[in-house]
Amino acid sequence: MYDDLSLIPADLLSLVRATAAELDGEWTVQAILSSPLVVHPTGMRVLVHQEAGHVQLTARISVSTDPHTPLEKVTARVALAGHSTPARRVADAIRTRFLPRFGCMNVVAALRVLALPLRGARIPAIAHGTTRRTLIEYRRGDLRSTTVEFQPGERRPLQVVIRSPREGHTRADVSLPHLSLTDAVRITASVLPRVCTPVPVPGHLPAEVHELAARLPGLTARHVVSDVPRLTDLTDLSGHLNVRHFLSVKDTGTRSWAAVGLHDAPVATAYALLSAYAAS
Repeated sequence: MYDDLSLIPADLLSLVRATAAELDGEWTVQAILSSPLVVHPTGMRVLVHQEAGHVQLTARISVSTDPHTPLEKVTARVALAGHSTPARRVADAIRTRFLPRFGCMNVVAALRVLALPLRGARIPAIAHGTTRRTLIEYRRGDLRSTTVEFQPGERRPLQVVIRSPREGHTRADVSLPHLSLTDAVRITASVLPRVCTPVPVPGHLPAEVHELAARLPGLTARHVVSDVPRLTDLTDLSGHLNVRHFLSVKDTGTRSWAAVGLHDAPVATAYALLSAYAAS
């Protein structure tokens, strides 16, 4: 690869530079003769080839530490005709179609990918662990507290557990506690299907749970604990996604908040959830 970009057509070079900027400041543009690539310092590379009305994206991704294992070829076709923000469409395709594949080989690869939205938002999370199990944490001391309160707009705690018992089988748990209901809905929606069938909510559950379930169709509500706070879980059919609703009723007033969690989820789902969290 070369830093000489002079052979790339001007319109394609402009598109690829704008795509790199959409991804974040760490991505740069390099070239193989007249073919541009968007490149991340950790080694992720995506080739961009322009055709009439669309671009073709191609990456060759390591799926094993064994050097004799062939690279996996991943491609995506992105239509650009008639769209006012073509660079954003290309960047979104790279995020959804390519980045999760870059993170599937093992814990190290997943850590590189899952850290991207946190780095882009300048969240000072800390990663520690081994090549089989690694944690990413932010504000660790507040993760499990039920008494701590946050100011509007204040960044909530985060914990990610990445596991890879064998190559190519990498999964993640994500815990996002102490969320406002508005943020919980926005973050959860990033990993829900676009079309969901509403699930009836048992009538004995609090009105606040009914309201939350109406905003997150497709999740099944289940009572957990009657206490202060009262806990109710809303879970998807796969069992990977759970939203825990907290309801505290005291003489001083009523307060609701939520925790969003993923369990044993694919890297792609964890990446989407962390991207929504980092955007808050």
